[in-house]
Amino acid sequence: MVFKKKFFLGFFLTATAVCFLAGIGFLVKNVYAAYSGNCSGYSWSTKAGWVSFETTASYGVEVTDTYLDGYAWGEKMGYISLNRDSGTPDYGVSVTVSGSTGNLSGYAWSEKGGYIKFAAAGSTYANTSASDYGVTVNGSTGVFSGYAWSEKLGWIKFAGSCSSGTTGACSGGVYGVITSWRVSVAGSSDGYLVSNIFDSGASGGASINYIMWQGTQPTGTSVKFQLASSDSTDGPWSYEGGDGTDTSYYTPSGPGSQVLVRQEYHVNKRYFRYEIFLYADELNTQTPTVTDVILGFSR
Repeated sequence: MVFKKKFFLGFFLTATAVCFLAGIGFLVKNVYAAYSGNCSGYSWSTKAGWVSFETTASYGVEVTDTYLDGYAWGEKMGYISLNRDSGTPDYGVSVTVSGSTGNLSGYAWSEKGGYIKFAAAGSTYANTSASDYGVTVNGSTGVFSGYAWSEKLGWIKFAGSCSSGTTGACSGGVYGVITSWRVSVAGSSDGYLVSNIFDSGASGGASINYIMWQGTQPTGTSVKFQLASSDSTDGPWSYEGGDGTDTSYYTPSGPGSQVLVRQEYHVNKRYFRYEIFLYADELNTQTPTVTDVILGFSR
């Protein structure tokens, strides 16, 4: 049994594709001083009130490919430092890119609020309990989501609905934090897409056997995949390659060639998704074209 999803991927992709092409997008390459932020918006805490991530003459927060820099401002707790620093314990907020998502971890510091933790130890970023909370940044849209935690201030929420508050913080009944940072293209793929959710229809779950694609692959180009599986359409979705990590890939030798999937990572799951990465040649003159992606599974 196979799933087939048709689309076209190249230097110019269809509207259904989430794509970053060489030279296009927001690429943050410099680490600026504390007040040169690339964020805006507000987070909320019942105890701390509104926390501003706006970029002003006095404070600002910048998201980079590896960490957060600068200062946010809380109406009840003053400046909140996100800089890497030394203290007891060391603090600083790190960014770990997984697919198209920036996962935040580590600590910020406020004199009044103390340490603010951006992810639980071993977090799955599902934000369903105290053991897996965390803050993420959507690398395609720049939108923050999830929760941070402070022993003094409790939960700090990065997106939600609201009915009143500081002027500008609650706009149209919602609040949130957003950045112009995007998942970096440099050194990464020249085309990128996250698939829809596929339902195997097996109530007891199924196992992915192989992945294959159809299309064209000029010399010097390549196509890679990562796979995710879940028992729920809500995830969590952890995209992995052949060694079960988000830094490895499945790389078919070419169109029409199957690559076997490590089933222990995707066994007895009902729902599946994939990420596809397209790499142009060294001179950026040729790109692969993908017309079909085929997942073979058994149940």
